[in-house]
Amino acid sequence: PATRMAALVGWGDDIRSVAQRLRIPHRLLGPLPDPTSQDPDRQRGLVVVTRREGPALARELAAITVTRSAEGRSRPVHVHLDPRSV
Repeated sequence: PATRMAALVGWGDDIRSVAQRLRIPHRLLGPLPDPTSQDPDRQRGLVVVTRREGPALARELAAITVTRSAEGRSRPVHVHLDPRSV
């Protein structure tokens, strides 16, 4: 594949916040309602990067989620790298 992808699952504002913190070139598709959840507030966004940026995407998302957790004020955003279903 020419791209790598990460699915971000949570609330829309939180998904956008995580994507805005990324320092690598990326596209955010969504967020849209999460098709795997019955909770109408749960959404999913897809972050798309070039294949070359894949390792950096994983590192940055790990750092961002740790920082957000340590801040204690934000709701969780679950990260799934290269999800099987989009």
